[in-house]
Amino acid sequence: MKLLTTTIAALCTTVPLLFTPQALANGNHFGVVCLQNKTNMDIRYKFKWGSDSYASRTVRAGKSRWHSWRYPNGSKSSPNFTISFDYDLRPGRASYKNYSLKRYQNRFETCDGAKKYKFVKQGSFLELYRN
Repeated sequence: MKLLTTTIAALCTTVPLLFTPQALANGNHFGVVCLQNKTNMDIRYKFKWGSDSYASRTVRAGKSRWHSWRYPNGSKSSPNFTISFDYDLRPGRASYKNYSLKRYQNRFETCDGAKKYKFVKQGSFLELYRN
């Protein structure tokens, strides 16, 4: 019981420091994009920030996934966010679409407040739409 009380007391004194008026006044710290999967299948894709190398990720069926760029001190911009995915779902075919996606400035790294896009299946094809 003592450990739980100590942990709760520590959280009560630490967490408010994250939300001081000064911290909130500093504004948005991230460029954030959110990918929503409106299909019944997992979607694999590649993404990159600016000239970085591509990284592979999966967004599970019916779920969302966010990507963020932490702004350097004093900056309010992020490099281009590029996504690439196979849009042809027919067996044995692979055709890729590449998009540069807009990001929203946000204080937090979550889908709340992020620029949202949704994957939608249309017959044998996959498309990404602004939400």
